Amino acid sequence: MNFLGHAALAQAGSDAQLLGCLIADGVKGQQALDALSPAVRQGVVHHRLVDSIIDAHPDVQALVQRMPERRFAAIALDIVWDYCLHRLSALAPDEGWSALIQRCHCVIQGAEWLPPSKASLLQNMVKGRWLVRSAERQFMLDTIMGVGRHMRRPQDFTPLCEWVATHLLQLERIFIVIWQDMWRQTNIATGTCVVLSR
Repeated sequence: MNFLGHAALAQAGSDAQLLGCLIADGVKGQQALDALSPAVRQGVVHHRLVDSIIDAHPDVQALVQRMPERRFAAIALDIVWDYCLHRLSALAPDEGWSALIQRCHCVIQGAEWLPPSKASLLQNMVKGRWLVRSAERQFMLDTIMGVGRHMRRPQDFTPLCEWVATHLLQLERIFIVIWQDMWRQTNIATGTCVVLSR
């Protein structure tokens, strides 16, 4: 999952837990995790749980085996899944994702601390309205290309983007199953935040 997917799976939690989900990739090591407030820490743990579940999902593993640049295919799929969330309106709340996106923006803008390695990215995400624009096909493909360019060893993800563009309808159908599984396994659908409140 990318930012919208993680936020959607954690939306029944508190703002502090939501912040943890959004900053999780920038929290490195146990010491950094322990320094967070309990609620933010729960959000980070939830993010990592979601990552582990989706990476192990048999449909995701089968897709990765079919994709070019298999080492990086899961990164591309995370970005595709946010696009699919926008596309598949049946998976969204009645009002769509706009309220959750606004809440994410407020949480990031109001945060007392952001991981130094991710602060600029998160601020640019708000300023550039990435969560809104992730609904755009070209923006999604450009984002995948951008990830490749900004790696420590830059990668050309053109073959990966071409594969994604060719298989988008199939990816949307597969995502419906994946999303339903994720929703059940993270226990957020009940509105009780079972995982987050442990």
